[in-house]
Amino acid sequence: MKQPHIDAKATCLGALMLGEASGYEIRKRFESTFSHMLDIGFGSIYPALAELERLGMVDAVEVRQTGRPDKKVYSITEAGRASFIETLLTCPARHKVRSEFGMVLFFADMLPRERIDAVLDQRLVELDDLAGITETWLASDEGKNAPAGIRFAAEYGLEIMNANRRFIRTKRDELTARLPAKSGPANVPDIPRKQSPQKQSIA
Repeated sequence: MKQPHIDAKATCLGALMLGEASGYEIRKRFESTFSHMLDIGFGSIYPALAELERLGMVDAVEVRQTGRPDKKVYSITEAGRASFIETLLTCPARHKVRSEFGMVLFFADMLPRERIDAVLDQRLVELDDLAGITETWLASDEGKNAPAGIRFAAEYGLEIMNANRRFIRTKRDELTARLPAKSGPANVPDIPRKQSPQKQSIA
């Protein structure tokens, strides 16, 4: 039996556990509350909400707005709440890290120093922005009055971001000092290859 996992649908349900919201408001919650925990493409939010509505796990109401397009506001149903809790109770809760940033650094020796400096600078900007958003939320009335689990998760994410920032700033010179000025075939390390067994001819 396949174990449930926290996919786009489960994440939308989690966002709606915090209160009703439009698709745009759910996206903003992803950018703040869930940003350090899950990497959900914004393009997957509306298909996930449509599927959840079809399954009866969320309700949607059209809300008219003066001078602006109408919007759909979603709220979680009892079935959706039960499904989300079941996912939390039974999912493996692995700490999965899928990082293009990490992949680039893994092959840093094949890239010019300038490229790695740019990648590290960009990552620091991203971490600074995310940490700033999280710190602001923790210091706000909403953050101070948040349930213990939500606040713990936010503080945990902030600690990870701070550790990442410290590591990059402390160790980057050690890395870039050993990198080539230019990339090219000469920078690709030789990897021993196993000899293929020769086919024997059948007499």
